[in-house]
Amino acid sequence: MKDTDFSKIFESFGQPIYRLCVSRTGDTELSHDITQQVFLILYKKQPDFPDAIALRVWLIRCALKLIANERRRAENVSTEPLDEKDGGETMQSAEFELYDLCLSLGDTLSDVTVLYYVEDMSVEEIARALSISKSAVKSRLHRARKSL
Repeated sequence: MKDTDFSKIFESFGQPIYRLCVSRTGDTELSHDITQQVFLILYKKQPDFPDAIALRVWLIRCALKLIANERRRAENVSTEPLDEKDGGETMQSAEFELYDLCLSLGDTLSDVTVLYYVEDMSVEEIARALSISKSAVKSRLHRARKSL
């Protein structure tokens, strides 16, 4: 994979993967780290994909696995939060509200909601990315709408 190809992939999919991570973790710094890990794995493995949809699905699955790993790791580590200083990126309050609402839905509903409404993925693409049926995606979207 050429560096220019990798740059194009990152430009196309970097923000969507980051937004997915934020929607699942609620932590912008951790989301940056996970997004970087996803693209580092892509760069190191350099898998072949038949099309952009297959690449997108692979990136989403990779991000979800890394998020799950991070949650398991965090459950095993006791930490005390440091006083947060204003520095780093801040999201707009509307974005925080959206992500807070998505986090309140739980993982199964949050995933499909973010992928459908934020990332503009089709029901078929979401089903493929999450390894569930199209009817399950539609059902989860319906339950998420009712919850919101």
